[in-house]
Amino acid sequence: MEYVLLQAVFLPLLLSPLAYIIGRRVGHTAATWFTFGLLLYCTVLIISASIGETYEEHYPWTSMFGEFGLLLDGLAAPFAIMIYVLCTILALYSKPYMQHKFHEFFKQQAPKTVYQSDGTVLEAQSLQKFVNKQSGVYYALFLVFSMGMVGTVLATNLIEFYIFFEVMLIPAFLLIGFWGDHPRRRIALMFFFWTHVGAVILLLGLLAIGLSVGSFDFADINEADIPSDIVTAAAVAIIIGLGVKLAAFGFHIWLPYAHGSAPTPISALLSPAMIGIGAYA
Repeated sequence: MEYVLLQAVFLPLLLSPLAYIIGRRVGHTAATWFTFGLLLYCTVLIISASIGETYEEHYPWTSMFGEFGLLLDGLAAPFAIMIYVLCTILALYSKPYMQHKFHEFFKQQAPKTVYQSDGTVLEAQSLQKFVNKQSGVYYALFLVFSMGMVGTVLATNLIEFYIFFEVMLIPAFLLIGFWGDHPRRRIALMFFFWTHVGAVILLLGLLAIGLSVGSFDFADINEADIPSDIVTAAAVAIIIGLGVKLAAFGFHIWLPYAHGSAPTPISALLSPAMIGIGAYA
């Protein structure tokens, strides 16, 4: 089977608009099962590719950044499998949890006119439409979030790693901002600010290494003789950047607020999967 890792990484991104459409037009249950089935398929792809020796795919990208590669070896495989298994399970758990969450939000945001004594049918229709729209957005973001986490684990290139890193952070910010507990928007902005401060510092370290070597591919960097001063400066930047991501002591300001506010399925992903990626990197 060709393009196994490419499918496993990019199908959730490419089909996230379809999850939104299904949620909005068909309903919350259909969007849940679509997301579950897609993530289960991607999990099977990762597991099948991890059987045997190292599995690697490379595709043309740009001359500046080298090849676009995805690598599944003895280190990446357990993380990738853990992420997708967890995401698949949490997609199902999201069904009752987020449905209750959507109902609460509807009560807070719905116009008072739908609660008039003669507006029972109107209220039910408005609630269903609201839940469908919310579930479509939620599962679309959930798929992109899942894809970003797996992509960072399988990346073979510094720039590729950083792109997946950013793809992972943005949906997390939106998921907290849309459906977190109050004051969710302030907490989401705090999460966005701190994680992106870390991301920018991380990028500076990655660029220092890549420009010094003349390549951003991990294999080339591993064989290169990098000047010690650049190694030191880059290492400090990368440690700080990943320290924020890992919520290490001194860089953990965002952690209790984000976990406390985030919807439970997303909080579950922030802990072992998203923060664990910082330790993996």
